[in-house]
Amino acid sequence: MGSIAFAVLPITILVFLFFRRFFFLQKRKSGKRNKPSLTEAAPGAILSLNDRKRREHSMIRRSSERVIDKPWHKFGAPGQLTVRNLIDAPEELFGKGRAFAHTTVHPGSGIGYHVHVGDGEIYYVLSGRGEYNDNNEITTTVEAGDVTFCPPGQGHSILCLGDEPLELITLILFE
Repeated sequence: MGSIAFAVLPITILVFLFFRRFFFLQKRKSGKRNKPSLTEAAPGAILSLNDRKRREHSMIRRSSERVIDKPWHKFGAPGQLTVRNLIDAPEELFGKGRAFAHTTVHPGSGIGYHVHVGDGEIYYVLSGRGEYNDNNEITTTVEAGDVTFCPPGQGHSILCLGDEPLELITLILFE
């Protein structure tokens, strides 16, 4: 039962982030409320064609806009990663996290053992196979569809197994 909750958690977070603008009002840095946004239009309101187009595309981040990192030897592990940041700042996670990314662990590469202090990390495996170290207590193989969770105060690592890259969605949330 608990593993089902961890499988549903990333999907729940994605849905929350997608619909956030429909439920929260935008504020200026000065603290003054902006005029109602397009997403706050009254039900049945008639919007111009331009307003409808902006409303439809207001929550899209194009792949060409993503920040991509390619770190070597992450936490002392061998090889290189490709990290495509899906969300660029903690503010976009409402101060509840610091990372939401599509990470590629290339063959022979990994993310070395590290301990989370003040936050936890979730990996959702999209494809490939990896060796996951859970708090230096259990080492197990993970593959497409598996979800791992490292709570605050514990550590983990992951290494890519085989000739295929290991593709992950990574999410780091604050305590």
